[in-house]
Amino acid sequence: MKLKKLVAGILAGAISLSAAGISAFAVLSDDSSEWNGQPEVVQVNREPARATAYPYETEEKAQENDPAQSAYYKLLNGDDWKFSWAEKTCRPN
Repeated sequence: MKLKKLVAGILAGAISLSAAGISAFAVLSDDSSEWNGQPEVVQVNREPARATAYPYETEEKAQENDPAQSAYYKLLNGDDWKFSWAEKTCRPN
């Protein structure tokens, strides 16, 4: 009987301590000053967005602002890929 009371007391203490720890953590991690009630805040701890830059050979081509006309521009959509398909990847002996 004493063992049951001891186990019940230990479990009750562990549960109350864990509940107190969880509530204390929730209070410490409350970041309502950054997000709540401020709809204009859309990001926190992020780098600002930036535009994509394309290199050109000359300043005149850069002023045209057509990335496809640059020699450094490469589409990855597969139109001019050289692709060889094989049914089996190993050669028979």
